[in-house]
Amino acid sequence: MRTPARVLAAFVISAMICALSASAEEITYTYTGNQFNDFGGGATCPLECNISGSFTLSAPLGPDFDAYFTPNSFSFTDGVVTITQANATSSAFGFITNSLGEITVWNLDFINAETSMFVGTGPSEICPVNCTVTDGSFASTSYARILNDPGTWSSEAVTTPEPSSLVLLGTGILGLAGIARRKFLQS
Repeated sequence: MRTPARVLAAFVISAMICALSASAEEITYTYTGNQFNDFGGGATCPLECNISGSFTLSAPLGPDFDAYFTPNSFSFTDGVVTITQANATSSAFGFITNSLGEITVWNLDFINAETSMFVGTGPSEICPVNCTVTDGSFASTSYARILNDPGTWSSEAVTTPEPSSLVLLGTGILGLAGIARRKFLQS
């Protein structure tokens, strides 16, 4: 009688180990811009005086990557305005990595109803402040930007369990428990 119980216990332990390994790994890239060093149109430093933010992907960019893509989620701010995937009317993510998968070139453009932001390795990182919308386009009345001093990127992998795998494991264990109980009652 102990043999079915041992088999069930071994199966449950191995199923739990498999379920723990059934997870999805996302990666979050975080950008920290340097302090703005150029102002125009009477602009002053916003609260944070730089652009910072992050975006999340299902997998790392990888070595020798060179393309535009749509991230799972993103959020960038200049300390006054925050643009996310929920409030962006337009966004573009273009990246190039080296043979080690490190980001070497980037071009991000964000637009929402309040303002627009550009983050890139070109000669400037521009964040218009106090913009006004005219006929669907932005007329910048003032701006803050950083010239020739791009920020830095860091990345962090985040592992999240896949709910469907855990549900499948749970129903499998319940089914096996029912079978074991029925066999126990029959003997």
